Amino acid sequence: MKVQKKLTPCPIIDALIELRFTSKVPANAVYGVVFKELNARYPKVQNLPVLQFPEAIRLKDPNLKYSPYYKHSNNEFVTQVGPSVFSLSSFPVYAGWKRFSEEIFNCINLLKKLEFIDRVERFGIRYVNRFDFEIIGYTNFRAELAGSELVGRNTFVRTEYQNGEFISLLQMGNNILPVKDAKNKLASVIDIDTSIADASKLQGFLSNPAEIVEASHNLNKELFYALLNEKISEKIKCEEM
Repeated sequence: MKVQKKLTPCPIIDALIELRFTSKVPANAVYGVVFKELNARYPKVQNLPVLQFPEAIRLKDPNLKYSPYYKHSNNEFVTQVGPSVFSLSSFPVYAGWKRFSEEIFNCINLLKKLEFIDRVERFGIRYVNRFDFEIIGYTNFRAELAGSELVGRNTFVRTEYQNGEFISLLQMGNNILPVKDAKNKLASVIDIDTSIADASKLQGFLSNPAEIVEASHNLNKELFYALLNEKISEKIKCEEM
């Protein structure tokens, strides 16, 4: 179900998609395949910290398998790429779903055109929302121990939620994110990462991505608004679109 709601001001501080894959080319050749196309569209280039590790360690350490090595960006978007991963982020200001989805499909078409991906292992879409108040008290989440509520000023929750073929990793916390230029002030966060649970469903994804991309976005947004309770309007404007 497509949710027709929005919060004002928009709490989204990052929105991104991640594609994990196996490659037809050697790991150290992936960046060479994509560099020209990425550089033309996202000309600001940055090496990422994982490159400080020797190549032998990067390729053998399972914790680094899906780490990006390089960042390319422009004024609207940030892309990151590694031997087994590609991501696109609408950052630092969320462009809205219409514009963001256009760029998502542009990138997927680019990856398909370059013909270096053998198999897509994961597609996920993630939204990170920041609030300047203790957000958990304005959600439908409840936790009790012997009849006493456990939610407090420093509560952090991490759980998975299954919805049909999709799974969402929900992370939510009060007072966990430092606020830039505000000493001793912390913000609260709702972070939802939605992906398709069965990787075999991603066969042919590069050729026909629309259904999975749109469903992932809609389910992510549906879970976010289902999480909020009616009291949220006391803190932030919530309206129908």
